[in-house]
Amino acid sequence: MLDLIFTLVVAILLLGTIVPLLGAGREVRITRYISLVSTILASILLTCLSAGILFSGTTLAFNLFQPFPSFPIIILIDRLAAFFLVIIGTVTACV
Repeated sequence: MLDLIFTLVVAILLLGTIVPLLGAGREVRITRYISLVSTILASILLTCLSAGILFSGTTLAFNLFQPFPSFPIIILIDRLAAFFLVIIGTVTACV
């Protein structure tokens, strides 16, 4: 469940980045609105995800990819990383 929320946060942040780049010369108000809403939504989800990890004491770990057999690229969010992600999510949701 936590890895699904984290994937959703990354997808929403990518949406908020790519949509304004694709619509740069078109309607500015719509692209700005999509960017702001996706950033706020992703920040709120990131804060909730990190607070859940922080208070439950669990860790979130999954393989991003493995370029070599003995060298996996792993995303790991433990309690310390969750603490900083709560701060980042709170600040970015307010800005």
